[in-house]
Amino acid sequence: SYIIRSNNLDYYAKSGETIFNSPTLMVYREGSVVEWKVTATRAVLDEDQVLTLYDKVLMQNLLPGASFDTMATDKLVINLTNRDFKADQQVMLVGPQFETTGGAMQGNLKQH
Repeated sequence: SYIIRSNNLDYYAKSGETIFNSPTLMVYREGSVVEWKVTATRAVLDEDQVLTLYDKVLMQNLLPGASFDTMATDKLVINLTNRDFKADQQVMLVGPQFETTGGAMQGNLKQH
């Protein structure tokens, strides 16, 4: 399950899109434990439950012993139904023992 909070939002019935300003996405493992926290400057949720986050996107893994702690990028697309995510531009990963920059990244929030 997940929760999206934001400073304010606009819903457009015609397109089915919801626009969030300063969103925070909390993704829960097994309904009660917060596993991921994702923040950005703005985000768009479409009617297919695909959330696209823009500008200063920071994805944090909150579980102890995770393979990485944070991922930063400028645009991140998350399918909230199956939890697939992808970033098609530069990403920076930071973990307990490393910091690395890559050209893109994709994965699944359930498997990391």
